[in-house]
Amino acid sequence: MIEASKGGIGGVMFRAHEWANREDTMRSFELFARWVMPRFQGSLDTVIASRDWCRDNRKTIFAPNVKAIEKAYEAGGRAAPEGYRSRLTGARDDGKS
Repeated sequence: MIEASKGGIGGVMFRAHEWANREDTMRSFELFARWVMPRFQGSLDTVIASRDWCRDNRKTIFAPNVKAIEKAYEAGGRAAPEGYRSRLTGARDDGKS
């Protein structure tokens, strides 16, 4: 839609009917403002880029933390809890899970 407009969209018009009560209508507007409009406004670009970077680099980011936690358990004379590695993002990346 943005490409077809050849210049961008300056606003969004809603058409309200009496099909939903006021509370549900306001909730719909709130959800649109919270989850849809930030995409059009570009205000999520940095958040999305950060999420993607973390996902792409999770092995180098989180693997050292996993090792440090395991070392702390060992230093305390205990084994890491059963299934702990499978719950950690990045722990699955080293092939030990």
